[in-house]
Amino acid sequence: MPVPTLNGQIIGRAHQATRAVLESRLPALGLTFRQSLALNALASGKDREQVIDQLAGGLKIDRAEASAVADSLPAQGLADPSVSALTDAGRDVQAKLAAETAQIIDRLYSGIAPEDLAVAARVLTTITDRANAELS
Repeated sequence: MPVPTLNGQIIGRAHQATRAVLESRLPALGLTFRQSLALNALASGKDREQVIDQLAGGLKIDRAEASAVADSLPAQGLADPSVSALTDAGRDVQAKLAAETAQIIDRLYSGIAPEDLAVAARVLTTITDRANAELS
């Protein structure tokens, strides 16, 4: 089988397949994909506005949608009412999410040389930066 030329379709299929694997595990944690991203952002120390900015920018959704995602976390007991910190339950769920994500990555990336992963990361970051620049 010939190696295909890298294009948006190949990148998209890789993203969608990887995301589908993660999304198949999220119901057990009581999360949607968007909530998982918000939870990770809060766990990294971002405040509500930074979480909203990250969701809006990363998912290419408007701030109102991103705000609704962030604001759904306190209702589930995962973040404080101001969405500025995780609760104990939120930290527990986020730790489980991180462990599940690490297991998925280990399975999917297994056997791929670290040098190849580094090149892929560099190329995809460059493409993402260029696309984001065109959108701004």
